[in-house]
Amino acid sequence: MPMLFFSFLAGIVTIYAAVGVALLLSFAGFLWVEKPLRLIYQLSLVTFLIAFILSLFHFTPEMPVNSFLIVEIIFLLSLIMARFSRSRMVSRLVKRENVIARNYLKETMRVVFQTQYGLLIHLLLVMGVLLLGGPGSGELHQPWILITAQAVLLVVILLESGRLHLLTRKLYKEEWLPVVTESGEVTGKVAKSITKDLKNRFMHPVVRVALIYRGKIYLREREAS
Repeated sequence: MPMLFFSFLAGIVTIYAAVGVALLLSFAGFLWVEKPLRLIYQLSLVTFLIAFILSLFHFTPEMPVNSFLIVEIIFLLSLIMARFSRSRMVSRLVKRENVIARNYLKETMRVVFQTQYGLLIHLLLVMGVLLLGGPGSGELHQPWILITAQAVLLVVILLESGRLHLLTRKLYKEEWLPVVTESGEVTGKVAKSITKDLKNRFMHPVVRVALIYRGKIYLREREAS
């Protein structure tokens, strides 16, 4: 995530270099990541474009933490705007009947939600310490501000990575049924574990085997699932 790299670079190199690297990472992600998964990189790209412009006029190289907080606020606002636009994006995908893109959007919005609230908690923590802390706590150049932001972003990444790992393991063990049209054309597949809850939403090919022996018909009992 470009924001995480920026938080590390802000305390090491000049703020101009940190913004430039984060901007390049955002642009690279925007170009290379598949379109349904680009949302985070799009928001990062907008954030660091604004930050790059601000760095030319407003950022102070001697106070990187101040600059980081400004970028963090811009990124947080972009996340909030993305969540407000969620309904419009979903309705657009529904009109196109793009189920896969809609699922990708749902997963991306989960990351947006986690990142938004993580950064919001971080900013509230910083504000609380600045307002209620003791002598010297009101100084914005303290390194704990960057460290806590990095911790928040790392927790979001680890949580999402762990969830995706568990989901991948579950899907690997899943049994899949082909989805067909009335003419028998295969159009996709669906997990067997959820088909019983979908009733007659999808059509699946069915193979029935009957064993006839000495005038008797032997049928296999259908599974409960």
